[in-house]
Amino acid sequence: MSEKTPKYLFIVDEGPVYSELLGYIFTKEFSYRFLNYKTGEETLSNLDLEPEVIVLSSRLKDMAGMAVLKEIRKKRPHIFVLVLLSDEEEPAEWFAAGADDFMRSSEMQGTALALQIENQLTRDTLISGVQRHILGFAGTKVYYFLLGILVCAAFFYSI
Repeated sequence: MSEKTPKYLFIVDEGPVYSELLGYIFTKEFSYRFLNYKTGEETLSNLDLEPEVIVLSSRLKDMAGMAVLKEIRKKRPHIFVLVLLSDEEEPAEWFAAGADDFMRSSEMQGTALALQIENQLTRDTLISGVQRHILGFAGTKVYYFLLGILVCAAFFYSI
C-alpha cells in the first residue's frame, strides 16, 4: 500500500455545521487533510500549505470575503476557490475577483458541497497525471500543442 501526500482542503467559515459535516466526510479518505479556519487572516497565513481547494464564506467577521479572495489570487492563483454566497449576493463580482465557483448558502448541503469539491479534486488529479506523463515524454510545447488539438476537436465535435 503506497502512501499518498495529503491534499489540504480549507473551509473558511464561522458555521460549525458545514465544518463538522465536511470533516466527517473527508476523514473517510486518507489523502485529504481538512482544515477549518474562522477568519481570513488565519487562511491567508496558512496558504503555504498549498491547499487544493478553499471553500470561502463571503461573510467573515475579521475582513471581507472579497478581500480574502483577492489576496489568495495574488499569492496562490492556482488554488481552486469556491465561494459560499448569500441569496442577495451576485456571483458575477466574485467571478470577476477570481472565484472559480460558488454555492448559495440556501442551497448548501454538506453532501452537495463535498461532491463539488470531490469533482474538482478528481479533475485536477487526472489533469496533472496526464500533464506529468506528457511532460516527461516530450516537453511543455508538445503538451500545449496536444491540449490545443483536444480543445479544437471538442469544439468541432460539439457543432
